[in-house]
Amino acid sequence: MNTEKTASSDKHIRRIVLGILAHVDAGKTTLSESLLYLAGSIRKQGRVDHGDAYLDTDSMEKARGITIFSKQAELTLSSSLAGMKARLRPSSSVQSGRPSFSQSRSSGAGEVISGTGQASGAAMSGPKPAPGDLGVTLLDTPGHADFSPDMERTLSVLDYALLLISAPDGVTGQVKTLWKLLSHYRVPVILFVNKMDQPGMDRGRVLSQIQSALDGHIVPFPDCPPEDFDPDTLENIALADDVLLESYLESGKVPGREDIAGLIRGRKLFPVYFGSALKNEGVDALARGLMNFAAEKTWGDTFAAKVFKISRDEAGTRLAFLRILGGRLKAKMEVQAVPGGEGSGGVLKIDQIRLYSGSSFETLREAEAGRIVCAVGLKDVRAGQMLTLPGAPAPAREDGGESLIMPGRRRTHAGGPPRQPDRGDLRRYHGAGGDRDHRGSLPAAVRNAYRFRTPFDRLS
Repeated sequence: MNTEKTASSDKHIRRIVLGILAHVDAGKTTLSESLLYLAGSIRKQGRVDHGDAYLDTDSMEKARGITIFSKQAELTLSSSLAGMKARLRPSSSVQSGRPSFSQSRSSGAGEVISGTGQASGAAMSGPKPAPGDLGVTLLDTPGHADFSPDMERTLSVLDYALLLISAPDGVTGQVKTLWKLLSHYRVPVILFVNKMDQPGMDRGRVLSQIQSALDGHIVPFPDCPPEDFDPDTLENIALADDVLLESYLESGKVPGREDIAGLIRGRKLFPVYFGSALKNEGVDALARGLMNFAAEKTWGDTFAAKVFKISRDEAGTRLAFLRILGGRLKAKMEVQAVPGGEGSGGVLKIDQIRLYSGSSFETLREAEAGRIVCAVGLKDVRAGQMLTLPGAPAPAREDGGESLIMPGRRRTHAGGPPRQPDRGDLRRYHGAGGDRDHRGSLPAAVRNAYRFRTPFDRLS
C-alpha cells in the first residue's frame, strides 16, 4: 500500500533540481544510472541497450533505446566522499537484502534502495542524511530532436543543468542549440565529457574545442576541495570575474568556495568534468563537485507553482508535474490556474500529491517550496501554466519568456502544410501540452505535425 508522508523541512540538507541534457546517444541515461547507483538509490545499474534503465520505463523507450519522455528520480549525494567512491564497483559485488523504496515497482528498471532520495518535503524510510548531504531531484530529458519541446519545458524548473558531451562527437550542432537554450533560460551549467575511455580521446583537444565553440570560461575542475585547487585552476576561475581577478592579482587572494559557487550560479563559470559513465569513471568527481558548489534557492511564503509536464499513469489517471515556487502545496488544497489559455480561471482541487522516483511514487500530505511533485485532480491545466491560490495575483515569471523551439507555441511542418492531428492524436502526445496515452503510443501524425522544419535550424 501507499504510505502517506508529511512534509517537513530538514535544515541539514540542501536540495536542488538538476536536469541532464545531451544530444542523442551521448550517454545521458547511462550517466543518470551511474549517479543513482553512486548515491545508493539503485542496487544495479541498468543499461539502455539492455532495456532495463531505471528511468526509461516506457515500452517504446525500451524498444528504441532512446529517452522519449522526461523522467524524475530522487537521490541523495552523501557527504562521505570515501563512501561514494566505494559504491563505484561492479554491481554484482553489491550486497543485497536492503529494504526497497516504498511503493516500488521494478518495471524492468534497476532495483531501488531506501535511505536515498529523501525529500525535504517528504520524509522517506531510511536514515536521515548527515549535514552537508545534497538532495537532488534528477530530471532526465529527451535527447532526440523530435522530442525537444518536452526537454525545453523542463528547463524552466531547473536549478542547474548537467550538459553531457560525447568526446568522440565533440560539440555538435545540437549541443550548440542546447547551450543557447540554457542561456535563454538562464540556467547554470555543469558539463561532463563522456566516453573518454574510447581510443584516441585527447582531453586537451576536446577541452579546447568546447571552450572555442561554447564559452571560454569552461574550466576543468580537479577532484578535490576548492581549498586544494592548483594555481592554474584558481587563475582560470578568477578570470571569470573582474573583481575576483583584481583581488587575485593584487593581493594573491584566491577564490573561495562561496565565490566559486556564486560564479557558477551567475553563469560566469562553467565547471567541466571528464570520464566514462558506462565504466563509472569520473562520476564520483562530478558528484563531489555538485556537493561542493551547488547552492539552494530561497523561496517566499506565498504559494505559487509552475506546471511543466502533463502525463498519465498506468491506470489512466491524469498527472500534472509541477515545481512549487513558494509556500506549500497540500492535498485537498484549492488552487487556480493563472489566466492565459484553455482551462484557466477556475478553482481546482488537489486530490493527491505524489513524489515520483522513476516509476515509483510516495503519496504526500504536503510538499514545500522547491520540490518537484505530481498533482492529481488538475484536469484542466496545461503545461506552462502557473498555479496560485484562488484570487491571488499572477506571480512574476522567471522562465526566460517565449519558447525558442516553439515560438508563440506554434509548430511548423517539415515539408508543406501539416495534417492537423485529431483529438486522439493530441491526447497521446503529452509533449504537445496534452495528455500522453498511458500505453505510451506516439502516433506518426503527431510526430510529423509537430516536427520542426529542420531540427533546431532557427537557433543555429
